[in-house]
Amino acid sequence: MAAVKRLFPREHGAYAVLVASWCCGVALARDITIGSIAALFAGLALFIAQEPMKAMLRASRTKGAGTSAQTAIRQFALLVTLGVLLLSVLAIGSPRILATLPLAALIGYVNFFLYRRRAPLVLQSIAGFGLLSLLAPLVYLQHPEASVWKGAQIWIELALFFTAAALTVGVRLKASSRAYCLRYYAISLPLVAIAFALGCYSFAGMLALSLSAGRFIWISTNLSAYLNFSLKRIGIHETIVTVALVVIYFLIP
Repeated sequence: MAAVKRLFPREHGAYAVLVASWCCGVALARDITIGSIAALFAGLALFIAQEPMKAMLRASRTKGAGTSAQTAIRQFALLVTLGVLLLSVLAIGSPRILATLPLAALIGYVNFFLYRRRAPLVLQSIAGFGLLSLLAPLVYLQHPEASVWKGAQIWIELALFFTAAALTVGVRLKASSRAYCLRYYAISLPLVAIAFALGCYSFAGMLALSLSAGRFIWISTNLSAYLNFSLKRIGIHETIVTVALVVIYFLIP
């Protein structure tokens, strides 16, 4: 039982990102199908696979870790095989989802590279959230009338939103600074407004990022209190904001 428990990643916020991305994909497709459920399990399997991958990397730096390394390799191979098999079955019925795979492979490699190089946690979170956000277009693109462009758009919108979340939590963890967040919003919000005016960004996406910016403004004006928040309280706040994101996409697809 302990071995099974260690298999699951401890980043609770990542599970929220995974489920929220799936829900946003369902909101755009306006339907829950066997394919969308299979996509959720594929995403979950590949997400969990990061834990044995990390164990493999840790074992490679430790002498005499042969048994643990072999266990991690078997777990990683099993989870990746399960995820790839599910995605392959989905691709047979919905070839459009193949458009997400090169990007998934690229971000997956970046995530692996950042962990191997022991990059700052906030960078690992941004890469990981970008990968998990691909679940939304993976679900949406199974809809018969789905377009690859709309799938790319929803991924960009969610990736920007969850990057903002990673930077915001990074302020509490002292992994990023308020100045980084300020620069991020100063660049992203005008670009999003322009993209929205050109019809390249949805109103739901703009509203979600504006909600995130409002959270940052509140934190900036209450910084000393925020820095004293417990991680559990931070998690509750982030969960509420993520639920609001899903509600926005269901109400304004």
